[in-house]
Amino acid sequence: MGNKQSSATSSSNASIRQRFERAGKTGILSLAGAGLKELPGVFEAGLGDNVIGNVRSLDLSGNKFTSLPSTIGGFSNVKMVNLANNAFTSLPSELFTLSKVETLNAAGNLLGLLPDAISNMTSLRTLNLSKNSLRSLPASMGKLTNLRVLVVNGNRLTALPPSIGNLSNLEELNADDNQIEVIPSEIAKCGEIKTIRVAGNRIEKEGVPSEVFTETKVTLVDLERNPIKDSDIQQIQGFDAYNARRKTRVDQTAPTI
Repeated sequence: MGNKQSSATSSSNASIRQRFERAGKTGILSLAGAGLKELPGVFEAGLGDNVIGNVRSLDLSGNKFTSLPSTIGGFSNVKMVNLANNAFTSLPSELFTLSKVETLNAAGNLLGLLPDAISNMTSLRTLNLSKNSLRSLPASMGKLTNLRVLVVNGNRLTALPPSIGNLSNLEELNADDNQIEVIPSEIAKCGEIKTIRVAGNRIEKEGVPSEVFTETKVTLVDLERNPIKDSDIQQIQGFDAYNARRKTRVDQTAPTI
C-alpha cells in the first residue's frame, strides 16, 4: 500500500514538473483540477526564475488551496491569474504586487474581505469575485481605472462603494444575488457602463437613482427578483430613453435568418 502511494506521489510530482517545463516555453502554467491542497516543492523551486518570469497565464483553479507561498509574488509578468473554486478565506498579500495582471478570477472561494491592496493591481480589466462571502468592497477599488468588467454576484454585499464612480472604463457590473438596497448614483460617472446586473437584491423604488437612466449609456439594467415593481421602474425619470436603448440592443443582438 505504501509503495503504491509513494508511486502515485512521484508520478504526480513528475507531472507537475513537466507542466513547469512546458510553462517555460509556452508562458502558460496550469495546475487546474489537480486536487492539490498546497503547492509542491517544485513550485517553490520554480525550476529557476526563467520559468516564473516567463509565465503569462497562471491557472490554479479547481484545487483545495487555502493559501499560497510567497513565491506567487515572483510571477512578475503574469497577466491572467485563475484561483477559482478553491478554499481561500483571504488572498495572499504577494498577489497584489503583480501589477501586470489584467484578469483575476477568485470566484467560488470563501473570501470574507477584499483588502485595500487590490488598488495596486492597476492593470486589471476583469475582476471576478463571485460566489464568495464578501460583505463589502473597499473604497480603494476606485483606483482600478482600467477595469472593464466587475463580477461580484453571489456574495453578501449590502452596498456598493461610491468610489465605483471612479471606474471610468467600467462596461459591465454583475452584482446579482446580494443584499444591496441602493444602486449608488455615482455609477452614472462610469462613462462606458453598458450593463448593470443587480437581480436578486433588496432594491426598492428609492434605491434606483434616475441618473442611472439619464446620465449613462446603459442598455441593460437587470432588476429582476427585487422588491421594486415594474410599474415603479417605468416611472423613474429617463426610463423611456433607457428603454429605447435597451430595445436597440436587443435588435442588434437578435440572430439573423
